Amino acid sequence: MYGIFFCSGALTLVLSGYLGHLFFCYKYNNKRSLAEASNRIFSFNVNNLKFALKLSVAVCAANAIAGYLKLPQQYCAPMTALLILRSDHESSLKRAQHRLFGTLIGSILAGVLIILIHDKLILSILMLPVMFLIVVSMARHYGAYVFFLTAMITILFNLIEFNGIMVIIERILFTLLGISTVVTVVYLSKILCFYINK
Repeated sequence: MYGIFFCSGALTLVLSGYLGHLFFCYKYNNKRSLAEASNRIFSFNVNNLKFALKLSVAVCAANAIAGYLKLPQQYCAPMTALLILRSDHESSLKRAQHRLFGTLIGSILAGVLIILIHDKLILSILMLPVMFLIVVSMARHYGAYVFFLTAMITILFNLIEFNGIMVIIERILFTLLGISTVVTVVYLSKILCFYINK
């Protein structure tokens, strides 16, 4: 149901933008701009279509596996696949590597913090520098961003209830599931392209 609502909302957004552009072009008699908008929205690029297909397969596979295993917060696995997969294979694999190591090292840091610090006030104060470092690292390095994000999520869940170790384990499982679906899709698409070009 989430997918249906998301898809219908995205289509409604695109069509409303197109209809709004159509209205203004007819109002101001600008036929050239209307033709450019139509070509931009309704033209099919083969590379974009391939990437959309790979992304759909990776996200659906991660969602199906997480649903089959009845994992809590099963949306995290397809979201991981969505954030990792890129249009070219090398950057997807590099991003998957950054995500894996960032999550593992961030989980170790978060585990040490929640084992050593039990006071919620101190954990709340620790959130300020961690959030600042998330914002700083977001544009600089994906692995560092994931490292601080993992620490923040674990500390946040530990502030709500003292269940931080389970959050760490679940986050590692979701990351491994999302990464494995992305790597599988990337290598399957490489093999498929090899046989098609052959």
